[in-house]
Amino acid sequence: MSHVALRNLVAAGELSATLAAQITLLADAGVSIVVAGSAAPERRDALAGAIAAASPLPAGAESAEIKIAPDEAFVWLTDPAGVGCLVAGAGGAPRSPRSTRLVAHGLIERLSAVTTKTVVRSLVRGFPLIATAPGHDLAELLDLLRGANLRVPEDDLHRLGLVIVLGSDAAEQSHVDSAHLLRAPALDGGARRPPALLATWDGSGGWDDFSWAALPELAARVGVTQAAYSSQLAARERELATP
Repeated sequence: MSHVALRNLVAAGELSATLAAQITLLADAGVSIVVAGSAAPERRDALAGAIAAASPLPAGAESAEIKIAPDEAFVWLTDPAGVGCLVAGAGGAPRSPRSTRLVAHGLIERLSAVTTKTVVRSLVRGFPLIATAPGHDLAELLDLLRGANLRVPEDDLHRLGLVIVLGSDAAEQSHVDSAHLLRAPALDGGARRPPALLATWDGSGGWDDFSWAALPELAARVGVTQAAYSSQLAARERELATP
């Protein structure tokens, strides 16, 4: 793995070492990551790319990262009809989500409506995703996905994992405005709960950290005890804070 790009973004003040550590631990565990916000697309792509580089798939002949095309054929998708995918050839060479990660730059804005909707709906099959998307905040992103062109079902929206909102380039320096952990219904006994706010920009050069309130869930997502998660987080934070 290479933490260089993400470490450079931490050093530049784009996000805190604590948040970067949380992001990579979640990505390592297969939690989907979406970088949204009003920052320019290339800035969102850069952050998403740094996250992917810092959290590569395990080495192995079966591992594959699939970069989603604007008009994706979805040959890798198991039971495409089950998620409403009617693309010709879809499901022709299905892959296991355990050894596959989807990378989608430009949900909504660069990928077609059919592609965007199917990518999001495919998360129910267990595929992890690293993606970028428009929307100046979490609410706008979800509204765009719910909109008339896409109509992504509500339960599928809650499988987006961690949504990172990257602030506008109009500011003197872009930075993460907020980070939100969405809760899939299956993790809550079928009930829907609002996203957990992990961090927010404090307006004076730093971030307010609220992740302590979600510690039990963060540990569960990573598959370790709370004590083990805290230990792993501290070690990863030190690594990402090192110049």
